[in-house]
Amino acid sequence: MDGIPSVDNGGNVVHSKVSLKLAMRLPPTANTKEVMDYMSKELSRNPPYNAKVTCKPVGFNGNGWCANKLNGNLKNILEEASNDYFGNPPRYMGVGGSIPLITDL
Repeated sequence: MDGIPSVDNGGNVVHSKVSLKLAMRLPPTANTKEVMDYMSKELSRNPPYNAKVTCKPVGFNGNGWCANKLNGNLKNILEEASNDYFGNPPRYMGVGGSIPLITDL
């Protein structure tokens, strides 16, 4: 944050200008433009003391990548191997974050 003193030096005053930079980690299926539009709308809605709030993307990295669901032979092979070895079908889950580089590969 810019425009405010540290907690140790802070006091009960109103500052004329404060800047804040938010960094967000989104799931790979999230549409980053939709999230940015929503966040801008929510942060600008009903600010206290008639404050002026502006939002602009900085370092806007684009959408992430999410693998397609498995099907066909690979799915059958994984299910058979998991059942044979573990006695249960495989479990799938998404982990990680939005890595736009993957979409270019």
